Amino acid sequence: MFGRLIDMAGLLVLSLLLAGCSGLSPSPGAAEPATVESTTPTSTTETTATPTTSTTETMPAYGTEFLSVSELNESEAMAFDASERVAFENHSAECKEVVEEAVECDCSVTLDGEFSFHNEKRVKVVRYEGGYYYLRVAIV
Repeated sequence: MFGRLIDMAGLLVLSLLLAGCSGLSPSPGAAEPATVESTTPTSTTETTATPTTSTTETMPAYGTEFLSVSELNESEAMAFDASERVAFENHSAECKEVVEEAVECDCSVTLDGEFSFHNEKRVKVVRYEGGYYYLRVAIV
């Protein structure tokens, strides 16, 4: 029983020491921070930061789909099923326009229903001007 009292007293002392270390209670005899008064005039300059906010004009809306293309060699293109490959001229006019833009700019092009991210059976490879291109549809 006496040992248990010593353990509890030790735990209490340890708790008080930790509380002093964390700044919860000042230690007895601790020096107060010094206050320095200045006799020289000071000037304050206020600066205001210009807030940077994004608008819907710069950020695409959730659900926006994009098309990007990656050039493939013939063996990589032939690894896809025939149903997933198509010649450029066999696409609809809207799809041709989007594919052509993505190939020429080497960038992501915003889609407007030409290819669907959710369509598992969509065309994945197109033959365009003698090359093969993988069509990657991404969604925000």
